[in-house]
Amino acid sequence: KFDTENKANQILLSPQNYNLSYPDQDALNIVLQNQVIYIDVKWNYLFTWMNDQEKESFFHNKQSLPYFVHFTGARKIWYQEHKGLAQNLYCFYKHFTPWSNSSLKSYKSKMRVNDYRIYSKSYLKNKKFIESAKYYFHYLKLKLFKK
Repeated sequence: KFDTENKANQILLSPQNYNLSYPDQDALNIVLQNQVIYIDVKWNYLFTWMNDQEKESFFHNKQSLPYFVHFTGARKIWYQEHKGLAQNLYCFYKHFTPWSNSSLKSYKSKMRVNDYRIYSKSYLKNKKFIESAKYYFHYLKLKLFKK
C-alpha cells in the first residue's frame, strides 16, 4: 500500500549522494520516517547498548529479558573469531535450529585493517597478551605498509 520497496530502491539507486552508513536500514528510515509506531525496546534490543559488566548480568534478570536481541556491527557472532558472551548466547540458541551441527565459519578472509586492532584490544582486555600482540602486529603491518 505504501510502496516501501520502490521508494527505498529510489533512494538507494538515486544519483544524489545520501551518504548512507547502513544503506538498507537508512533508506527504510528515510522512506518510513512518518510511518512509525514506536514499540518497546524489548522487541529489538541492541546488544551494543550494554557495557561488559551489564552484559554479564543481563540475562539473569527475567523481567528485563528482551524478545529479540539485535547484534549490530561488522563483527558478527556467527564467525568463530568473535568469542564472548554474545557468541555463547548465539551458539546456545543455534543448538535448537536445523543448523545446530554446522560449525562457525572464519571471518579472517573478510577482516578489515581496523578489525585487527579491535581484536587486539579485546584480547588485551581479557589478558590474552600473545593473541593481542599477534593481532596488533598484523594491524600495524597492514596500516604501515598498505598500498
